[in-house]
Amino acid sequence: MTVRMVTLLVLRLTSTARLVSRWLVMGLLGVALWPSTVNRSSWINLGCHKQLFIDDFIISSSQGLSRRLQEPTKWVGNPVLPAVPKDQPLWESDMDIYFPSVIFDHEAGYFKMWYGLWERNKRDEDSVLTYATSLDGIVWRKPYLGIFNYRATRKNNLVLDHNGLCCGVFKDTREQDPAKRYKMLFMCSDSYKVCAAFSSNGLNWKYYSDGAPAISQFPDGLFADSHMVAYWDEKLNKYVAILRQRSGKGKARHKTPAQSESDDFIHWTPPRPLLYPKDGDGKYRNFYNMEVMQYEGMYLGFTTIFAHGSEEDQPFDRGQVQLVYSRDGQHWERWKGKVFLPYSGQLGDFDWGMVYVAQAPLVVRDEIYIYYAGHGHDHRHNLPTGVEQLRG
Repeated sequence: MTVRMVTLLVLRLTSTARLVSRWLVMGLLGVALWPSTVNRSSWINLGCHKQLFIDDFIISSSQGLSRRLQEPTKWVGNPVLPAVPKDQPLWESDMDIYFPSVIFDHEAGYFKMWYGLWERNKRDEDSVLTYATSLDGIVWRKPYLGIFNYRATRKNNLVLDHNGLCCGVFKDTREQDPAKRYKMLFMCSDSYKVCAAFSSNGLNWKYYSDGAPAISQFPDGLFADSHMVAYWDEKLNKYVAILRQRSGKGKARHKTPAQSESDDFIHWTPPRPLLYPKDGDGKYRNFYNMEVMQYEGMYLGFTTIFAHGSEEDQPFDRGQVQLVYSRDGQHWERWKGKVFLPYSGQLGDFDWGMVYVAQAPLVVRDEIYIYYAGHGHDHRHNLPTGVEQLRG
């Protein structure tokens, strides 16, 4: 019997000179120095942010230098939250983990995570949303909440008993209404449109307008069915949603993250596509999700990109993560189409098939924690012939 393990992992990035983590060799931290002959009107106000030399925005000229993307280092103790195998007598056995949202709650003093569980061969809307906590971000506890009876027990950590696959959760510390302190976007039942929900504690949720769609008008009339990332953008002074939509027709059709904005988390602008495949991408032309980290005045995005094809010319649909960035939170660029977080090259590993970064990476002391869900099978749940068990 094939056991397909899906796990959640954490990556730790080493810091330099006790400053915040430096993922990129180009990510030197400091103040840009300008020649005294430069006209002051051409100076750029950098504020108090450290600078990542991820592009040429603050570089007047350079010679003999090159940029190199530095991959983060996987934590040796992974996985931190493994999926439960089918042969274990637990309520969540044989369910895949999808699209986590992770925060550090400064008021509570510990980490919180919301993650989807999907039962294979079931509908997307039959998925559930679960909750876990951690004091250090490594050892996670799944509390018995008793909110829902699921699989004949209330001894579980469910916070939603349906539509839990694509939920994006965050704590809105600027919200004045305690009942709306936690906010969530999720996939509406059987429609693949976007609904909103609110909570005072992140556990008991109330749907906006009894579950009516908050975002339903996609430009191409096609749906969102991947992680629905939501956050407050200080620069834009708006709520932002990063969704997945399908754009184009025929051979030009592809999947891409799309961005929508709102003043009140209820009324949203029509989503607009953010990324497009390039000539050098080959078959890796489908972008499935994009998680966003606001970091030192910039925006860093993490998108999982897939190669799709026929059973003959592309037998496995595997996905790995590329780095995306933005200076203004609205216009996004891929970093040279290079892989930032690869799937495993070792057949049998839990992340051999797909990797999805969680929303959102967290600065923890002098490191950055990047959580991600790893899947040991490909997007079509296929495995190479002869694989009997994936290590978790």
